[in-house]
Amino acid sequence: MALDLIALLQAVDGLGGLSLTQAGTVKDYAVRLLLSFDSVWPGLQDAKPGTKSWNWQMLRRLTEGLTAPGDDPSASRASKRQQQMAKKRRGKKQADWAEAKKRCRLNAEEVRMAKEMGLSPRSLIKNVPPKSEPWKAPVKTWVREMYEKRQAKAANRKQRANRAPARRAEQSASTPPAAEAAATGSAAQPSATHKAYMPSDGDTNAAARFDGVYAPDPFTDVLGSHVHLPDIMELEDYGPPDEAETAAQSRYMEKRQRDFRLAAERIADAFGRFPSVCKVVLLGSVAVPLHKEVPRFRRFRRAGIAIWHECSDVDLAVWVTDLADLRALRKTKARTVSELYEETEIGVASHQVDVFIVEPGTDQYLGRLCEFAKCPSGTRKCRAPGCGNPPFLRQHAEFTLRPGALDPSKIVVLFTR
Repeated sequence: MALDLIALLQAVDGLGGLSLTQAGTVKDYAVRLLLSFDSVWPGLQDAKPGTKSWNWQMLRRLTEGLTAPGDDPSASRASKRQQQMAKKRRGKKQADWAEAKKRCRLNAEEVRMAKEMGLSPRSLIKNVPPKSEPWKAPVKTWVREMYEKRQAKAANRKQRANRAPARRAEQSASTPPAAEAAATGSAAQPSATHKAYMPSDGDTNAAARFDGVYAPDPFTDVLGSHVHLPDIMELEDYGPPDEAETAAQSRYMEKRQRDFRLAAERIADAFGRFPSVCKVVLLGSVAVPLHKEVPRFRRFRRAGIAIWHECSDVDLAVWVTDLADLRALRKTKARTVSELYEETEIGVASHQVDVFIVEPGTDQYLGRLCEFAKCPSGTRKCRAPGCGNPPFLRQHAEFTLRPGALDPSKIVVLFTR
């Protein structure tokens, strides 16, 4: 039931002893007038707001559509539209999260992690690994690993922030103020923490550089004491790895080489079923014993700790008499690494296996086995001179096998006819 507020005011004005300025808003005024006018709804005056007997639904029906001079009806309609749109957005968002939870096979805890990291349902669904890429981890594993990594970073940042006041106090204590320096007749020197990074007196170019560790021209405050720029190494580094972490990383590199070696052997056995394949050899870092080197990882690199070499891919040289089988060889390679993952859960991607095509008899390098499903694929990689002639024989501009790549001491023969 909709009422006209002006007619209501004329009918009950003065019965409750109220005015619009005393009641506040127009709707509050109307409600209080209804309460004072017991004939509108018997028993309404005995009910108190906040109790279950307070029939807000009936009260909204009584006050629905009330207008007064100065009120803007369009503003009320716009507010209702905004509320309806917000309700639709909330419903759509809940439906999207329900779909992502179902398609990604997530539980409530993993959904909470994704929401806390700011991930959207669409980003989760897009990262569902397709059947053609079985080596990729499920979304639930990806979410948990990302969440744990971010939690570790947050803990490290908090730990560094807690250590920062003590480090600044130590640096300020080791730096003499200007008054003491003038009394002793010596200039203020930087703290002991930065002495190891100061350039030599003869290296003027090094003094003009800033490598993120030492500021050769420190700022000077009003007291004359030296204030150095923050040590970026200390801010970003988590400290050098310990012996256990170094050993674990070395064991991982050895396992990576064994996994690549097994994938190469499986692919060589599959290639051997083609009559046109005469020989398959393994070359590169997977074929020779590993050597220790300082890796590319920041913590190991800065500490100068050497671990076993990281094998990045598998290099195979295949002697083929009929290049018309290249398309079938490409499919065989992709199918073999997929079957390897299904059997042993060893994830080696098809693009991590480089197959170099060699001419039998002359040992001349002809090109690489293409990774694309069709030839030409229409990408920039197909614009190299001679690429795709014959089909699925890929060419790289100015690339040739280095001398000695097929040296018998540096290769492992996996198949020969």
